[in-house]
Amino acid sequence: MWAKLTATALDPATTKFYRREFVDVAKQLEPVDVLVLPYLLDNAEMRPSRREVIASRLGETNDRVQLAFQNVDRLGLILEGKNPAFPSHPYVSTLGREFLRAVGG
Repeated sequence: MWAKLTATALDPATTKFYRREFVDVAKQLEPVDVLVLPYLLDNAEMRPSRREVIASRLGETNDRVQLAFQNVDRLGLILEGKNPAFPSHPYVSTLGREFLRAVGG
């Protein structure tokens, strides 16, 4: 992730996707957070819940995925429970989408 973020900052073709705040965000992410975030780009409903489906796909516990949701929410990368179409499903915020674009996610 760090290499991709640095490459984005240095490449004239992608530098527009780089924001200095992404360095601070990246410092605060746990490995599981980085794995969870791309799954939240899909706004499709997941049953029984996004947490359980993502945990199963990643081979993680529900608790670890919930902690990832909480951390990326705290960082402003997702908006948990604020999607009117799916009120109980977190989704990637504008900042989160730009962060993923910058790191090639």
